[in-house]
Amino acid sequence: MTTNATARGQQTELAFGGGHEAAIKQAFVNATMTDIDLFSSYGMADKAIELCVQLLERVPHHIGGNEKLLDLYLGSGNDAGVAEVANRLEPLLRA
Repeated sequence: MTTNATARGQQTELAFGGGHEAAIKQAFVNATMTDIDLFSSYGMADKAIELCVQLLERVPHHIGGNEKLLDLYLGSGNDAGVAEVANRLEPLLRA
């Protein structure tokens, strides 16, 4: 049985590959996701969205980043953004 943590670990390996560059990219993702959560929790949705967009420019297939951006767009009423992210996220979740 594949656990959620195992699936995310496999996603990370597929997204980043291996080696030093992958470790740097993973550190960037971790730090950015933490900042997104922080800004979101303080009601700074615009800044959180901006960081999500920056994250996804660098790692477009990151499921967690796409899910977070989808949540932020839902909360802000950005219907066009919701549709865009949902269309991008659907094939990622089916893979």
